[in-house]
Amino acid sequence: MSETPKIDELANGLEEALVGVWTALLAGSDGELSRTSASVLNMLSEKPRRITELADAQSVAQPTMTVAVQRLEARGLVTRERATDDRRATNVVITDHGRTTLAARRQARAAELQARLAGLTPAQRKALAAALPALHALTPGEPS
Repeated sequence: MSETPKIDELANGLEEALVGVWTALLAGSDGELSRTSASVLNMLSEKPRRITELADAQSVAQPTMTVAVQRLEARGLVTRERATDDRRATNVVITDHGRTTLAARRQARAAELQARLAGLTPAQRKALAAALPALHALTPGEPS
């Protein structure tokens, strides 16, 4: 019978593994979209947002986010619209092209993950499946 791992050792090992997997998945799916741009598009896919909200969420200065939004806008991935609750404010809104680009990125990540999972042994895949409830329990808002 194996003993329960120490919390700090488990945390270090889990962080290393998750960062490694996520980095590998992003490397295979980034294309011409930076991680920040993809994160902004992901936020906007939920609802339109003001630049200040996007900047806060990405931990960048407002002028930095303004430039990032201008780049996304130049590529046709987002547009700006007057806020309905405050005519002085502007919301950034994802376009259909932005949604298509984001979906393609997600599909590329999913395909990369599936390829990596296919390379595991059945026992390794079973161990990952058994760990999913615990991983979900670590995620805020996810059912445990």
